[in-house]
Amino acid sequence: MAYTPRYTPGTEWGRYVKETDPTRNFTDAFLENFKESMAYRLAQEEKKRQEQRQARERKAMEDYRELQTQLQQAQER
Repeated sequence: MAYTPRYTPGTEWGRYVKETDPTRNFTDAFLENFKESMAYRLAQEEKKRQEQRQARERKAMEDYRELQTQLQQAQER
């Protein structure tokens, strides 16, 4: 006798989608959800990249200012 799982992942969601909107099937709902989650993930990654870039630029400006002050002090001596 073959083993049949009592719950297969996704079936409940597919049934819910069909009950709430009979014109959509599970695949459409899954793809829509997947697109939304990927768009959110990409937006989060882009936000993180921008924050890292801004942090690098801030650090570079601080280092540049520090070098300028050291240079001025060296020239005054």
